[in-house]
Amino acid sequence: MNEFLFWLAKLLLKFGVGGLLVGALYWFFSQMSDGAKRFWTGVFSDNGVPSFSRVATALILIAAVTWISYIVYFKREIPDVGGVAILIGTLYGLNVAGNAASRFGGKLEEPGPK
Repeated sequence: MNEFLFWLAKLLLKFGVGGLLVGALYWFFSQMSDGAKRFWTGVFSDNGVPSFSRVATALILIAAVTWISYIVYFKREIPDVGGVAILIGTLYGLNVAGNAASRFGGKLEEPGPK
């Protein structure tokens, strides 16, 4: 029973820290200037339309860097990162390929000022 309570306390603590980090990020982003908000909206969208591939690529990149740093720091070895590079490149590449195909078909406007 004590092991379960210890596990539950650790789980709740991790959720609490995660919630605190999300809240801090939300507060930080709400304090940004309009120019910074436009920049980050442009980073994670395609011509104003939210882009799943860009957000997923960023999240997987953060997870990969964290995991690889953990392996390097604690195990003192450099892992093979070829699979991670292919995963990240494939996620973003699918988005770029879809946009390129749409442009060739004439269904998507060219980005840039009008």
